[in-house]
Amino acid sequence: MRRSATAATTTWRWKHSKQHVGIDLIHVPYRGGPAAIALLSGAVSMMLGGGSVVPTIKSGKLRGLASTGSVRNPATPELPTIAEVYPGYEALSWHGVFVPAGTPQPIIDRLRNELKEVAAQPEFKERLANTGSGEPYLVTPEELTARIKSDYEKYGKLIRSIGVKVE
Repeated sequence: MRRSATAATTTWRWKHSKQHVGIDLIHVPYRGGPAAIALLSGAVSMMLGGGSVVPTIKSGKLRGLASTGSVRNPATPELPTIAEVYPGYEALSWHGVFVPAGTPQPIIDRLRNELKEVAAQPEFKERLANTGSGEPYLVTPEELTARIKSDYEKYGKLIRSIGVKVE
């Protein structure tokens, strides 16, 4: 069976959690919503979830324990960050917009300006906040390149140290 990049990412996060905080976890791979359903039904004891579970936490049907960001999430300010509970632990997610190499600079500049305009709209910010997705992560191309390199080194070292393999 071929596993998605998301499943591989989740697997190493479980192993990283196990290694960093010393708790024994068994990874049960789910794609998206079924994980929350499994938790609500009692089929699993816990899950790492994204912003999609914030409404369920706010409804009282799920109990959040911590967020993985480096600062408390404005949508769930009562939840500590994992780093507050386990110093040094951090698991951040971000998305980037990429274009083919050789794309003319005026096109890149226009795309970047359009994205900045969308991200500045109050409705967009509110939607991110309401889903627990936090603030837009807007950086320069150079900063994104540095982030990619840093994450590659950091997580590459971690992946090699715990022996994660993509099947």
